[in-house]
Amino acid sequence: MPENPATVVAAATERAVAYLEPRAGSIVGGVLGTLGTLAAVLFALFFLLRDGPALTQQLRERLPLSVEENQRLMNETRDLVVASVGAGLAVAAVVTILYRQNQGTSPPAKANTVVMAQIAFNPKTLTAAKGSEVVFENKDVAPHNVVADDPKIDSGTIAPGKSFRLVVQQPFEYRCTIHPGMDAKIVLAG
Repeated sequence: MPENPATVVAAATERAVAYLEPRAGSIVGGVLGTLGTLAAVLFALFFLLRDGPALTQQLRERLPLSVEENQRLMNETRDLVVASVGAGLAVAAVVTILYRQNQGTSPPAKANTVVMAQIAFNPKTLTAAKGSEVVFENKDVAPHNVVADDPKIDSGTIAPGKSFRLVVQQPFEYRCTIHPGMDAKIVLAG
């Protein structure tokens, strides 16, 4: 018997969100890091442009060259500085984005598995069948726990590299009490 199309679409959407969610923060972080670098470079350029004519005049007065040779060297130096800054910004943007995208990312969770990494549960919402076993794997460098309002759901501290197993009987929201804001939920399929 074919599956309900709404269930298939909902499951596919949850998998897509679970895959994209941890990467969205890396991309935004990369963009923000690049903007910060750009702001620092623009700040420095502002002062160079503001004081540039005075610096140029002082250099011209001190260099023992003809006016034409002096002007040619100044133009070449200016072009070199502009090209270096532009290339540096482009490289910094690419490196920052690539670094942030690959920093501590974990592969999408396996079926009925919640991965704890980067102080987050992945996926944020897991759909599991009633009576199925869910595995919570700590792939982070920090210890975590899994705690719900139901007192039967309390993993104790899960050290890095360790896991916790739980048979799901009902939907519930859970959190890591060690790291405020680290929360997720399990919903029942069907």
